[in-house]
Amino acid sequence: MANTDNPCGFKPLDNKPLRVTAYRIQGSEGTAYSENLFIGDMVTLSSGYIVVGTAGTGNHLLGAIVGFECITSGLAAGGYYPDDSSDDWYALVADDPEQRFVAQCDGGGTLAQANVGETVNLKTTHSGNTTTNLSGQEIDSSATAGAVTDQFRLLGLVDKPGNAWGANGEYIVVVHDHTLNQPVA
Repeated sequence: MANTDNPCGFKPLDNKPLRVTAYRIQGSEGTAYSENLFIGDMVTLSSGYIVVGTAGTGNHLLGAIVGFECITSGLAAGGYYPDDSSDDWYALVADDPEQRFVAQCDGGGTLAQANVGETVNLKTTHSGNTTTNLSGQEIDSSATAGAVTDQFRLLGLVDKPGNAWGANGEYIVVVHDHTLNQPVA
C-alpha cells in the first residue's frame, strides 16, 4: 500500500522537554515580512530575525515553528503568520540542535533502510495551509548524500501502521546544518 501524500511540515519528536525560543519575525517592527509562516516550517535567522528556511546544501536551519505570539493582538498558540502583517510577531521555534523531527519525504526519490545515517535537504515545493495552519515543507528524498553542509541527517522511518519506506513516507530527522551548531567541514 502506498503512503499518503500529506506534507505538513516538521513536528518535534522526543520524550524530553521541548526547548522553544521566541524569535522576532523579520520586518515585524512596523515593516511586514512578505511570506506566510506556518506551524512546522523550518526557519533560519537573517540579521537576527526569523525567516523561512531555504532549501539546499549550505543553507543553515534553526528549527521548526511550533507556535506564534502576536504582541499587538495577543497570544496565538496555533495559527500562522500572515504575510505583510504590520503587527509585532514572534515565532516560537523548537531550536535545540539535538531535537528530532518527523517529516514526510516527497515522491522524488526512494528512501530505504540503507539511507539511514545519510543526509538530505529541505523541500519547499508546497505552500502552507491557511485552514489547518500547517506547513507544506517536506524532506527532499531525491538526493541522499553525506555532504557536511546538507540540512538534515536521516535517522529512520517512523514506526506506525500504514507508513513504509519510499515516497511520501514519514521519517525521523535531525537538523544537521544547524544555525546554532554548524558542522565542521
